[in-house]
Amino acid sequence: MELRYTKWGLANRFNKYILVNKDLLEFPDLYSEVLKHELAHTDKLFSASDLKQDIKVDHFAWKIFWFSITHPRALVQLLPIWWYEGEFVFDLNMLFMWSFIVIGSLVYLRLLL
Repeated sequence: MELRYTKWGLANRFNKYILVNKDLLEFPDLYSEVLKHELAHTDKLFSASDLKQDIKVDHFAWKIFWFSITHPRALVQLLPIWWYEGEFVFDLNMLFMWSFIVIGSLVYLRLLL
C-alpha cells in the first residue's frame, strides 16, 4: 500500500494509500504502531470493524496524546471533515463519534434541566 506524507492529522487509510503525518517519522515506535492500526482497517467506506478499531484505546494512546500536544497540527485528526488535495474528505467513523458525543451531551443536559 502506498504511503503519502502530510503535515496535518495523524494517519488515515484510504482505498489505495495511507496518509501519514511526516513528523511521525521522528518517532519510529509510534510510527510503526500507527501504521499497524491503519493497516488493520478495511477499504470499506464504513464498517463496524473499522469503528471498533477506532474506538478501542490502544496501548500507545498516551504516545499519540503527547505527539498531538507537541505537534498541534495532528489534532486535525479529530475532525470529521477536512480538505485534502482539492476536495473534502469525510471520516465517517469520526463523524459518528462526534454525533454520539453531541447527542449524548444534549440528552444528558436535558436530563439535568
